[in-house]
Amino acid sequence: MKTLLFTFLIGLVLSTPSRLNDGAIYPGHGISGVSLGDSLEVFKEKFTSHPGADEDIPIDSCGIGGFHWVDVERGATGIYVYTREQKIVLFSVMTPSFSLNKGVNIGASEGQVKHQYPEGKHYVLLHSSSPMTGNADLEYWVVRDTGLAFELYRNRKSGRRLVSAIEVYARGADYYPDGCVYAPQVWKQIN
Repeated sequence: MKTLLFTFLIGLVLSTPSRLNDGAIYPGHGISGVSLGDSLEVFKEKFTSHPGADEDIPIDSCGIGGFHWVDVERGATGIYVYTREQKIVLFSVMTPSFSLNKGVNIGASEGQVKHQYPEGKHYVLLHSSSPMTGNADLEYWVVRDTGLAFELYRNRKSGRRLVSAIEVYARGADYYPDGCVYAPQVWKQIN
């Protein structure tokens, strides 16, 4: 009987497609079954495409290109997948559909991030202010040894800095927002 039940369960597991999105962000590794170092095609196979919403990102002067997947179901910005030499080097998660195992998600406060990741370093992207960033330069809490960076914008209503993106990159690597800093912007550590 146990053998029959075991065989049935194995058959069920093998015949059931894996979950498209488990909603997990894996620091220094990837998101929902897609890893740093994978090709963009792996990402596109796992995430449902939205013609007319998703978009390719052309290769820029830093050699970074990629893809923008829109989270149509949640009405959220989604995920930017950045590539170099056709391999994924960075994920920028901008949707509440994904979170870290410590519970940090889009919209978390700067205090929550610093409490959960006290080993991080504080950076600012000078000349990045716009109405969308609360008319203040974007700030980042970078946890290099973990492979995480949190983009923090100033919320106009509360005046507090909140997470607008969670970025996953290789542990121990140098981090730059979206993989590259473009003039006239300047990347500067502030602590």
